[in-house]
Amino acid sequence: MNKLFLVNTIILLNILTLSNCVKNQSINDGSLISLNDAEKEYSAVIFLKTAEYFPNQAFYFLFPLEEVDFGCHRDIHYNRNDFQMCMKNITAFNFQPKAPDELLYKIDNFKDTLCNLKKTILLKDSLIKGELNLCEINP
Repeated sequence: MNKLFLVNTIILLNILTLSNCVKNQSINDGSLISLNDAEKEYSAVIFLKTAEYFPNQAFYFLFPLEEVDFGCHRDIHYNRNDFQMCMKNITAFNFQPKAPDELLYKIDNFKDTLCNLKKTILLKDSLIKGELNLCEINP
């Protein structure tokens, strides 16, 4: 009887943990921005900030937001409102860099520490078609 209670308790705790961590969200309402579009917008913001501080050294280059993992077939999306708020905050912030590489570091650090970019990962070409949105995913 005690073993059955213990097993049921463990199962219940696992279900509660998973239900708090996994969140389903509709992707048809335009609330998400794809990784590709997000990288284009992020790169444009970096270009504009570089042109603001170092006009003669500004160039457009596609800056990645995620490290590429060729072994995993998935589409990464971000919450559109959170991402656009982050880009507006980067655009408005006064970084005061001494060199272009320092500016890139400061922007990347700002994005990683002050922006709340939640990832939504859509699995492709797998048995589990659909959406997976975990609390913390380190690709």
